Formats: sequence, C-alpha cells, structure tokens
Amino acid sequence: MFIVGIVLSQLVIKAISLLENCGAKIDGIVSDGASTNRKLWVEFGINGTMNEVKNSFIHPLDESRKIYMFSDAPHLIKNVRNRLVNKKSLRISPEKPYIR
Repeated sequence: MFIVGIVLSQLVIKAISLLENCGAKIDGIVSDGASTNRKLWVEFGINGTMNEVKNSFIHPLDESRKIYMFSDAPHLIKNVRNRLVNKKSLRISPEKPYIR
C-alpha cells in the first residue's frame, strides 16, 4: 500500500498526539530511507543536505519542544555496503574524491 507524504505526516502527528495524551513523551522518530518516509521528512522540513542540515521540527503540542528525525542506522550501513558492492565506489560530495 502506498501512502503519500502528506497523509503519513498527518498520521504521525495524530500518533504523537494520542501517545502524548496517554503520558508518553515523544522526542524523536526513527524511520528507514524508504521513499514514503523521505516524503514524510520533506513534509516536516527535514533536510540532510551538507550545508542545509535540519533534523527536527517543532512539537505539534508544545512549541517549546522539538521532535528529532533519525534514519535507522543499520539501514544506512546496509546502503553504504550495497553501494560499495554494486558500484565499487561512493562519493560524499562532488568536491571530494571517490571512496573505493
């Protein structure tokens, strides 16, 4: 099933609200890098560009708090490994040399 980013962001805000109303304190969200989750990140203004990093958004129930977005570390390691196996190289930015 495919869920667009805006719908997923609404579901996440609803889940945060329900959990907070039950007494949980939500400070972060962890997700893998699936395209739907990346669209969710865009909806919340999350950006990982080298010079424009933004990893949080204002808490929907408390403007004095932030909610941080985290990418699932094992998936990130797997992606780097797969890139090195399949392409034999990886580059952090156009200005940097390839990692082989």
